[in-house]
Amino acid sequence: MGGFLDVRAESVGESVSRVRLMEEGLPRPEPQHEIFRPDGRLIARVDFYWDEHKAVGELDGKIKYGRLLKPGQRVEDVIFDEKVREDAVRDLGLQVVRWIWPNLYRTGVLRERVLRAFARAS
Repeated sequence: MGGFLDVRAESVGESVSRVRLMEEGLPRPEPQHEIFRPDGRLIARVDFYWDEHKAVGELDGKIKYGRLLKPGQRVEDVIFDEKVREDAVRDLGLQVVRWIWPNLYRTGVLRERVLRAFARAS
C-alpha cells in the first residue's frame, strides 16, 4: 500500500476519490497536475489528470463555496472563476469529469463518468 500513498492529495475527498478510482479498476491518475497554456502561463491545477486519456477529474465539494471563501468573495465569484478555468482547460482539448461526495459511494457511478470522459477524448 505504501506505493499507493501520495502526499499531493489536498483533501480527504481527494484521497477517498483515489481509492475509489482504484477500486473501480480505473487507470491511476496523476494528482494535483498543473496545466499550462501554450505560452507557459498556468491555467489550473486539477485534482486528477490522465495524460493518456486527455482527461482531468475534479471532486466538487461545498467547502470551497462556503468556508474557504476569501474575504469579500462571493459564492457567485467562485462559481464564475471555476467556469472560466474549466473552459480554458477544455480549450486545450482536455475532457473534464466532475463528481461529488455521493458519487463516491454508489458503485459504478464514478467509473462510468470517467470512462465517458475518456471516450469523448478519443
